[in-house]
Order: sequence, then structure tokens, then C-alpha cells
Amino acid sequence: MELKNVFKKAESKRHLPEGIAIQPREFDIEVLRQTPKLWLENNPVSTIGTNVFSLYIPRGELFFIRSVRHFKDQIKDPELKAMIVAFMQQETLHAKAHDAFNESFKNYGFDVDSELKLINEKFEWIEKYVPKKIQLGMTVFFEHLTATRASSALTNLPNNSTISEEVKAFLMWHAAEELEHKNVAFDVFKEVGGGYFLRIFSALLGPYLLFPHVKETTLRMTQAYNEPLTDENKLQFKMRKEKNKTEMLKSKQAIKQYFQPFFHPNKIKDTHLLFNWYKKTQVA
Repeated sequence: MELKNVFKKAESKRHLPEGIAIQPREFDIEVLRQTPKLWLENNPVSTIGTNVFSLYIPRGELFFIRSVRHFKDQIKDPELKAMIVAFMQQETLHAKAHDAFNESFKNYGFDVDSELKLINEKFEWIEKYVPKKIQLGMTVFFEHLTATRASSALTNLPNNSTISEEVKAFLMWHAAEELEHKNVAFDVFKEVGGGYFLRIFSALLGPYLLFPHVKETTLRMTQAYNEPLTDENKLQFKMRKEKNKTEMLKSKQAIKQYFQPFFHPNKIKDTHLLFNWYKKTQVA
């Protein structure tokens, strides 16, 4: 995997853990346009579940960028301002890569453009009618969920032999950069006067507004892919049962942490996952 450092990194002793900077890197996206149909475990359920999540990412990243950028001029701290710029650059590159990944679904008969139209309409409604500080609060919550998922990916993907190396590298790159900038939206929210109750209200509102059509999208992709479950797939589900319990427990704990009054993303100690990724990919 080759990554290019395409923008200046942002560093901060005040806002970032020791040894961590926000470095925007560019992933070679052309290989993603030819992602195999059942790229995860050769399993339609596992693959489609992750594919549907990916459909939301490009427009979601734009929403995150806009919600943070709206308050950029109110930020006086030059280090945090530089972090905002690097955050926006990383998210832009992530959206570009997921656009290419999502394009590959067309190869298997799925109407990507119609689904993206529905997703875009939902985000446009939110950006038009929801107050800007609540939009920022929603971003803070979704960034926490993304960082939780990223931590899981950097923990589990290196030893996963059921996924193509190109897609694995892509997902780990995205996960690593999500951990690098996991506190940017939170620190902006606090800097512009976002309090505990607004943060919690935004967290409760966000999923309700954004994800009413996930089941329908999943069904449409399942019908388009038209891949029956094999005996091997069924065995995979049985073997994964205990592991899923562990992952669900971690997710519940992460959400519980978020609802604590003195929560901050940097209180979750996961920098060792970044250092492992830096070493393996020979980047920093």
C-alpha cells in the first residue's frame, strides 16, 4: 500500500496525545473501483452490511466538514484552527475514496445513484432546518462512533484473512486517520460554548434523523446482489456469535462513556493502535 502525505500535518501539545499529529494522506483509489462482489468473508450479509454503511460516508463526511467549518472563524486557538484544516482535508480524501469504493457496487447490479440521492436529500434537509450548533453536536457524536469503529478495525483487521488486502489497507487507513482527528469536532464544540445537554440532545437526535432507510437500502442491495447464503456462511455466523457479543459490549461501553458529563475523546486510550499502524505502514 502506498500513501502520499498530500497536505501539511497539524500538531498540538494541548489538543493531541503525545506522538500523534493529524496528517492528511491520499490513498490510491483506483483499485477500489474493482472491489470484488463478496469482498468480506465471501459472505453476502457481512459484505452488504458494510457496503450500506459506506454509502453514507461521502455525504456524511461533507456534513462533518461543513458543521465544523461553520464555526472555524470563532476559534482563536491557532493550533485548533490548524487541526480543523487538517480534519477537513482528511475527511475530503476519505469521501473521495469511499466514492470509488461505492462505485464498485454498480458492477453487481446495485443502483448506487438512486440510493445516494435519498441520502443526499436527508442531509440537505438537516442542513437547512437543524440549528448549526446541533449539527455540530451531531458531528461530535458520529465522530465518537466512528472512532469506536475505527479502534475495532485497527484491532481486528490485521489478523483477518477473509478480506482482500487492498480493501483491508483502505479500511485501516481510514480508521487510523479517524483516530488521529477524533477530538477535533469535540474541541470545537466546547470552544464555541456547546454544553453537556446540547451534546446529549444532538446525540439522540442524530441517528433518528439520518438512518430511517437503512433497512430498506440493505434489502434493495440484497435483492440486487442475489447471493444465497452458503453452508460456509452459516457456519461463519455461528463462529462469530461470541465475538459479536464482545464487539457489542464494547460499543455499548463507548456510548455509555459519551453520555458522561466529563467525557472527552482523548480519555479513551487507543494511541497504541495508531503507533502499530504507523510502524506497519511505515508512515507517520
